[in-house]
Amino acid sequence: MGISWTESQERVINARKRNLLVSAAAGSGKTAVLVERIVRMITEGEQPLDIDRLLVMTFTNAAAAEMRETYHHLPIYSCPGRYNVPSCP
Repeated sequence: MGISWTESQERVINARKRNLLVSAAAGSGKTAVLVERIVRMITEGEQPLDIDRLLVMTFTNAAAAEMRETYHHLPIYSCPGRYNVPSCP
């Protein structure tokens, strides 16, 4: 079963060719939304984005660690030749 995103979260996840600032209350899913957005940007479409072209910032070490941990456990990370991701952590 996948995550059920709200309409606002879907808009953030699907936004392309623009910079975004995601601001919401603690525990609202900001980190999960950003990770999902990154995954989709580097894996979907005719020309997936090279992950090295992204700058992702967060205001807490905990959120940064959560993003790293989530990213490193994604199936895309285990097959870097297929996606624009590095081959090792």
